[in-house]
Amino acid sequence: MNKNTGWIVLIFGILLMSACGRSAQARSAADAALENEGAVSTADTAQNIDIPEELIFFEHFENGADRWEVGDGWVVQTDTDASVLEGSVKGIAFVKGGGTWENYLLRSRMKIDEGVAALSAYLSPEGRYMVVCNQDGLYLAKETFSDGTITPLAMADAPMLGEWHWFALGVQDGRLQVGVDGELRLDAIDPNPLANGTLGVGVGDQSRTAVDTIIVTDIVGEMRDEPSLEQITDFNLPQDVTMGAMPAALPDKIAENEGVELSEDEAIPEDVDLEAVLMEGVREEEPLVAVEAPEVILATAEGQVDEPVEMCDLYVQSVSIPKPWTAGEPLNVAVTVTNKGNAISPLFNVEWFPASDGIVGGSWEVLPLAPGVSLTLDWTYPGYPQPGEYTWLAQIDREGEVEEISRGNNTRSGTMMIEAAQ
Repeated sequence: MNKNTGWIVLIFGILLMSACGRSAQARSAADAALENEGAVSTADTAQNIDIPEELIFFEHFENGADRWEVGDGWVVQTDTDASVLEGSVKGIAFVKGGGTWENYLLRSRMKIDEGVAALSAYLSPEGRYMVVCNQDGLYLAKETFSDGTITPLAMADAPMLGEWHWFALGVQDGRLQVGVDGELRLDAIDPNPLANGTLGVGVGDQSRTAVDTIIVTDIVGEMRDEPSLEQITDFNLPQDVTMGAMPAALPDKIAENEGVELSEDEAIPEDVDLEAVLMEGVREEEPLVAVEAPEVILATAEGQVDEPVEMCDLYVQSVSIPKPWTAGEPLNVAVTVTNKGNAISPLFNVEWFPASDGIVGGSWEVLPLAPGVSLTLDWTYPGYPQPGEYTWLAQIDREGEVEEISRGNNTRSGTMMIEAAQ
């Protein structure tokens, strides 16, 4: 795809989203593909310049950092070249409203002048994945906030500090890959993956890091295996970027972001000339590439490939239950479902269970859904009678009546702590 074609596709996608919402962009059913060809790798971050087709979020700080939660020591600096977000005091800055993002590729152009910096994805009250970099190494780890557990995933040599680099972190259903300047450096699998979350950048003690541009796109293909990487999995992560070393107010601020979504205008500002930014502000020596989606295919017993299959693929994209969560008080539940396949779906049902006792709290019969289209279903739940922790579940087609590409994405669950009424 050339640059002009990508720009036309993006404009068409924006027009379509005005009627159907962001999820009506051209999402493919490629995550059910069985072949490696066309699979996504975070190494694909320094190829031909193009506009990302599956754009979720864009930031180059020309309009400040209004969409970010920033603490002391984080400022937007403007020079003759570009505006950058600079951090020099231990802490984290994160995007407000990305709490429902999942299966995305985060690209960030950063310069670590001294100390240690961390790039976070899937940042939520549950935890986060983070790429940590200092002069000693490039680390990929998972942090669980409830008990402070750090799970080392992979480590490799660090890039040169004091220079601009493109860092890329891709997360898809527990598979994680890290690229630097278009070269895949780390590849790991989390057997107990985080569900979703926003992005953030952080620095430790006596550190200084500048962030120039951030681009987040949907991963529309299957991330491929990279078994030949030189990496280690047994290491000690620098502790001054962990949540335990951060300001005490951060966990509460992250919790406030849970389930919050940015509008399309907020995520991709209308006054930003994306083509000009990608051509100039992002610097031509480290351009980006739009990821092409492979076709959905099925392999025969003999290993031969049949013709592409036309089939729907329904999945629970997000569940939003705004606070306050108080016993006896009604709750607004919004379940967003999407058809990621390449064919229209039949009629199907969606159910929401407020607890693990199997009692249905809300049920919808949904008309056929076209490919790439999303639908948000609203429900007012009367409320939980008693305070405590509850595990809810949203499920599509519980009886398995719909023929679709994959049923592995038909559910989404989460926990809620219901407080006692005052």
